[in-house]
Amino acid sequence: DLMKTKEKLLKTLVVLSIIICSIYIYYHVNTIKDFILENRDLSVLLYTLAWIVLPIFLFPVPILALVGGVLFGLFWGSVITTLAAMINIILMYYIGRFLGVKNFTMNVKDSFMSVLILRFIPLVPYNLLNYACGFLGIGLKNYILASFVGIIPGTVILINLGENVLNFGSKEFWLSLLYLFILTIISLWLRHVYNNHHPK
Repeated sequence: DLMKTKEKLLKTLVVLSIIICSIYIYYHVNTIKDFILENRDLSVLLYTLAWIVLPIFLFPVPILALVGGVLFGLFWGSVITTLAAMINIILMYYIGRFLGVKNFTMNVKDSFMSVLILRFIPLVPYNLLNYACGFLGIGLKNYILASFVGIIPGTVILINLGENVLNFGSKEFWLSLLYLFILTIISLWLRHVYNNHHPK
């Protein structure tokens, strides 16, 4: 059928565009970072747009969070990053939903807790989780609420590290690394708990 063929072609073009743009961004990551840092008058706007757009192309979000800490400090960096990330999270969900199987919805009994635990685990790629939740048709309300709560700890810790990254060797710098280490340990434990409750 012609409509199905056009839909498959459009989905293929979307995926190819994401792959091509991802490769381009990875090769120009320093240029993007320097551009945001050098245009401080527009830094809030540029940083927000970067957070909304770049993760779509599989850009590593920890780098963005570290830049946010350098630019805005802990409080405003966390606020701006969380708001921008939530816009991105919803956008990527709908892209994943578009690329998913039509009229397919995954019946996950505890979708809120599943998404929340996965958000807490830094080892679970932020970008792929966004796409996966949309692709599998996880309920939007549970997805948004769990994502909002789940990204806060990692966001605050990475922003804090970014704020102190230029003070290498200071007490604050080592504390920020300690917080990141603690989050990683907790995340590994949560992944263990999640795997036990969701056996393959």
